[in-house]
Amino acid sequence: MRKADQKKVFEENLKLADEYEALQDVFLNEADSLMEFYEKRVKMESNLHDMKQLSVLQSRMHRASAEYFKQQGLYNQAGLANFQTASHENAQKILAVQDEMSKTIQHISAFLNSLTDGSTSNHDKENN
Repeated sequence: MRKADQKKVFEENLKLADEYEALQDVFLNEADSLMEFYEKRVKMESNLHDMKQLSVLQSRMHRASAEYFKQQGLYNQAGLANFQTASHENAQKILAVQDEMSKTIQHISAFLNSLTDGSTSNHDKENN
């Protein structure tokens, strides 16, 4: 082969090597871009999965909280009913005590009136 032909082949070889290197750089850049895209997609899918789980847990927590507050309300109503029953019973007892006190005060008043009337002897005779 002649020197001129060798030089042409060498120059074309350099040109092809530069072109190959440029294409290799493009390929590596595209591979990096594709890898970044894939990583973002995996991250988004993971986030979506986490959000779905969080939504399910929030839903369960809401139902449990609603049931808790329902039960708490029923418990408080039962306590209030017990308190009202006790209050009513106490009111009845107070009325009974007031009635007995009224009778006792009437007896004391009658006794004191009998002392001022001078009819103590009659009252003493009745009690004996």
